[in-house]
Amino acid sequence: MRIAVDWGSTHFRAMRVNDSGQVIDRVKSEQGVLSRSMQDDRGYQDNQRFAQVIEQHCHAWLSDTPSASCFLGGMIGSRSGWQEVPYLDSTQWLSELSQQLQAAPDSSHFLIAGVRQQHKGHWDVMRGEETQILGAAQMLADDDAANNTLMLLPGTHCKWAAVSTKKANTDPSIIDARIDHFTTFMTGELYQWAHQHSSLSGLMTEDVESFDLTAFTAGVEQGRNSLALSQLLFSIRADKLMDTLPGHSCGDYLSGLLIGHEITSALTENKFEQKNRRKHLGDVDLVIVGSDALASRYQQALQLCGRDSRMIDAESAYCQGVLTIDRLRTIPPLNLS
Repeated sequence: MRIAVDWGSTHFRAMRVNDSGQVIDRVKSEQGVLSRSMQDDRGYQDNQRFAQVIEQHCHAWLSDTPSASCFLGGMIGSRSGWQEVPYLDSTQWLSELSQQLQAAPDSSHFLIAGVRQQHKGHWDVMRGEETQILGAAQMLADDDAANNTLMLLPGTHCKWAAVSTKKANTDPSIIDARIDHFTTFMTGELYQWAHQHSSLSGLMTEDVESFDLTAFTAGVEQGRNSLALSQLLFSIRADKLMDTLPGHSCGDYLSGLLIGHEITSALTENKFEQKNRRKHLGDVDLVIVGSDALASRYQQALQLCGRDSRMIDAESAYCQGVLTIDRLRTIPPLNLS
């Protein structure tokens, strides 16, 4: 038994995972790394509270199986988390995550590293998604996935990752993965800002329980055009003032606009896409690693853009990634000297 913890800035999710990577129990809370619950009375981060949160939510599991290993991924291993774990370079195979594990302070829990990449003089980083990508590679192995796969991981900071796979050097039954290139889009954060804190906020009157597919589709189509994003955003305000965009449709139109703009940008710059175009091999295999309404919106938007995609459950991918890291951790590295 293992405990897989996905600990982000705003959320805490823990899964009790069996030896097949299946979730047999789960718990979640809003005790994210940057949440108020992680701070002391003066507003400073209190590192002792990280251990307290694990004890609070996972005590019964650890008592039931004292030998269980607990793996913590996401922002918990960042500079803002419990202890910073250095990034892997994207040129490294993700099997190296098993060798870069660090013990959390005063505990037997393992912190998982993130991945970094420098492109055109600028850095990009991820924490948590690398574990999902490694797990997704295992889940795709039985599905005859191509060696080159484009993975889309929706979220506050959406990741597009061009992933290569191979059999692990230490165990051919394990699929290793390498992130050849990745790009981050702040689409989710932009949506939250525009929806709640911008001059567009007062225009939003939609029922949050409903989904206006027509407005979303129109937003995707508009987002695919060549206008600058800031210009597209202002068009929402102008259209609403001219009564051509109803208030109850503004939120879904905004969502479609941002997602459509992101998809066009991502597919245009993706190296796998460019390589396949040159070789006339067609589109690369596109996999969405997600599980909620947001992931479904991306799949709908991709269809509108003429691209088919497959969906892999994000929680299952994360747990499978943790299982793979643990398996690789116990396999001695090959002596290649």
